[in-house]
Amino acid sequence: MTLRQARHPGLTRVDRDTVQAQVYKKLRSALMTGSLAPGDPVTLRSLASAFGTSEMPVREALRQLLAEHALVSGPNRAIVVPMLTAEQLEEVRVIRVALEGMLAERAAALVSAGDIKKLKVLHKDATRLVRAGDFKKYLALNHKFHFLVYSAAGLPTALSIVESMWLRIGPALNFLLSKAHDAEKTSTGEEIEQVFERNHEHVVQALEHRDGPAARQAIADDINDAADYFLSLIAVH
Repeated sequence: MTLRQARHPGLTRVDRDTVQAQVYKKLRSALMTGSLAPGDPVTLRSLASAFGTSEMPVREALRQLLAEHALVSGPNRAIVVPMLTAEQLEEVRVIRVALEGMLAERAAALVSAGDIKKLKVLHKDATRLVRAGDFKKYLALNHKFHFLVYSAAGLPTALSIVESMWLRIGPALNFLLSKAHDAEKTSTGEEIEQVFERNHEHVVQALEHRDGPAARQAIADDINDAADYFLSLIAVH
């Protein structure tokens, strides 16, 4: 593995027949699942090396992600993963609580028994990973957990809007959990990881009981607890 490839360990080579689409999809996924952190630089050369492609499909993917505000131009025309400001985080929080809460409430009436079993497994595996401090893998499972819930609502347009919010918040979750691992407890005396575990447990319980309002509340609690903690970290930096 070259040094350039090592800078993007979560990215793998893609087949050349659908290079442009796959590069965009993989970069988008890396942002949504927190594989990339705020401040991380992304360059044509390092990404092309990681994917095993030419720079052209990477350039097109980066252009699209810049248009979606998932990436930003930094000094000297560098492209970086942005850090959300407090104001941006509040805006994303409001949108997420409204949309993701609605999707969770609707999912309570529609989710299959099979998907509830999958959610239980994801929750169990995610709990084990976060307790072990393996936040990269945890964030990937966290993404799967949430979007399994939201997909069950059967509203693809709303789901696409939620995905655009996760493009913004995914890297912030990476920052939050890495800081939380070394930080003091929350104001309630709990570790932030325990807060996440509790909220996800409440989501599963609400879906299992077909309790739409409870599912909406559990998702809202999950989003708000993360946002509040993230804002507390911003305040001291």
